[in-house]
Amino acid sequence: MVNSQFSAIGEEALVPRTDLGSYGLFGVESFKIGAVTYELGAHGEWQTIAPENGNSLTFRPISGFASALWDIIDPHQVNLAFTHSQRAPQIQELFSNGVHEATHSYELGNANLNKELSNNLDLDYRYNADWMSAELNLFHNWVSDYIYQQRNGSVFNRDNETIEVSCPVGATCSSCWKAVKPPPPSKALKPKPCFC
Repeated sequence: MVNSQFSAIGEEALVPRTDLGSYGLFGVESFKIGAVTYELGAHGEWQTIAPENGNSLTFRPISGFASALWDIIDPHQVNLAFTHSQRAPQIQELFSNGVHEATHSYELGNANLNKELSNNLDLDYRYNADWMSAELNLFHNWVSDYIYQQRNGSVFNRDNETIEVSCPVGATCSSCWKAVKPPPPSKALKPKPCFC
């Protein structure tokens, strides 16, 4: 259990003072049947984010994994793993509303963001000998509701403190960035030899 308060103060504060509550529970199990070692794990969390002068938000991210490592014959191993993970949005992604001086941009949060979801499937071949070790990984990641900052096409006029379509001549402006969530998939083949 973690309870805390996030507070950014001064002229450069981008987010409101926010109370945070987080409760978590996890479990891990490992067992061997014959030449195969199985591992299972799960993690659940209850997060409450309550901004000052705003509605509180609750997220319940759940993550877990299952894997099987098969010792084929020394020095060969094959591992198959599946993981599912969820991530709640961070305070800045939800409630930012102001100029970020370090990046010279105006950041807008998005209180309608959902949890990020990721499902990952990994297949590994491992070779471990006295003179060399090598690993070949094949994986596929399915991601949805991925959260990142995207330029929204507007500018923040720092002279009159308004958001506008374009920067007037002679004005000091910062580009506007908003937290968004498109789904980028990824696939890869990753060989990793090591002559140790």
